[in-house]
Amino acid sequence: MPSTYDEFFDAAKRLKAHGTLGYAFRSAPAEAAGMWYDASGWVYGLGGRWAKAGKPQFDSEPVVKAMTRLADVYKAGFVPRGVDAATYRRMFWEGKIGMMIDNLAVPTIVIGGNPAMRDKVGVAPVPFESHEHTAITSFIVINAHSKHKKEAAELVRYLYSKEGQLAVADMLGGASVVGTGATLPLDASAPPWMAEAKKAEAAQTVVSPVPEGLAVKTTELKTVLSDAMEQILFGGTSPADAMRAAQQRAEEIAAR
Repeated sequence: MPSTYDEFFDAAKRLKAHGTLGYAFRSAPAEAAGMWYDASGWVYGLGGRWAKAGKPQFDSEPVVKAMTRLADVYKAGFVPRGVDAATYRRMFWEGKIGMMIDNLAVPTIVIGGNPAMRDKVGVAPVPFESHEHTAITSFIVINAHSKHKKEAAELVRYLYSKEGQLAVADMLGGASVVGTGATLPLDASAPPWMAEAKKAEAAQTVVSPVPEGLAVKTTELKTVLSDAMEQILFGGTSPADAMRAAQQRAEEIAAR
């Protein structure tokens, strides 16, 4: 597995030469949320952030560099074009795509689609400079007007108990707990990728792609990014120009 961006690009190039697409990410504009997470892996992999202290960073050097890399991979023909996650994950288990950067529930999805992939899926750290990777952030809240706040709190407490965390991990195929440092037992029957996933997690720092200081504006900012990606991938706009325009829109949203 590649451990640097240059190695990654070379691997994708060699895969293409053998008739296999090297990589896949969401490039369907309707999947704005998914495009945000996919792009975040590249941005944060260079140490970039969408925002700092409530100030958008869409045109910062690491963000523009990350978007340039994504555009280069896309324009080189290494990826399927205009696809959603369901499509490229299916293509992966069909052997049509060589690499993905995705969450740890995906190996289970892949194996569910093609059981023969159980011992063939590999997991490795993201091959970017900062050794940071993003994790999907989900907020669990209790409605202030609920008639059953106490019961809802009990459910949340259960989810974060050791028993609850193991249950969630089992639902995700045994790869990872969610939200705590609980450890998972690995037995001899576990597929190889699970041990690889643990090593990959230990080698990286997990960060949230929720924009710092602008969490409540995340949905609007996701649309700003998906529009910029559409201009870069489909419209021929340079990443620098697209992200400069995105920065202006993001600043207007932040100021509201």
